[in-house]
Amino acid sequence: MTAAKYNKSRTESLDQRALAQYLDAARLLWMHVPNEGKRSKVYGHLLKLAGLKSGVPDNFIFNSPPNLPCCKGAAIELKRVNGGIASDEQKQWITDLENNGWVACVAYGLDDALNYLRKWGYLIGDKQSRQEKANSEKA
Repeated sequence: MTAAKYNKSRTESLDQRALAQYLDAARLLWMHVPNEGKRSKVYGHLLKLAGLKSGVPDNFIFNSPPNLPCCKGAAIELKRVNGGIASDEQKQWITDLENNGWVACVAYGLDDALNYLRKWGYLIGDKQSRQEKANSEKA
């Protein structure tokens, strides 16, 4: 399969699962917000009453970015490479988080998300966190 065909067949769900593996391997304190999916109107209403917010990014990393230690953490809204579009609510969350001391982005596919993680200093190479490297140098 060519890279172009691979990227066209990639789903956001597959990219999310792969991103989860990278974040776990880097031993980051993170979580995925499961806002996606179809729900009944009643259940959707109950979730909103409980605090569910539209447009919240898919992933939150609670460790400060090693390359930007003044930031509180990072948020990634993950979209599929082809056809992924951030909603106005998602764009507003990204802006609001940035205005409150977070780094945040809309990433189009796994590769884009990994590039942001490397830029922010969370990943060295592919799976090692900066903290793990520092710990191994101390030993």
